[in-house]
Amino acid sequence: MNKIFTLAFPDAKNIIVSGDIHGDFNHLIFKLCSQYQMRDTVLIVAGDCGFGFEKKESFGL
Repeated sequence: MNKIFTLAFPDAKNIIVSGDIHGDFNHLIFKLCSQYQMRDTVLIVAGDCGFGFEKKESFGL
């Protein structure tokens, strides 16, 4: 059975798709929120975001 997973963000005014951010998520958020004053924005990181590569113990698992 094929299921299609969809998400809806009716209040989103912008969609940003980013490539590899080299683990600098805070810098990206600062730029979007502070420098560009973006609000109501969906951010899709479609590359290496720099988290999720640590050992399970780093996450308390």
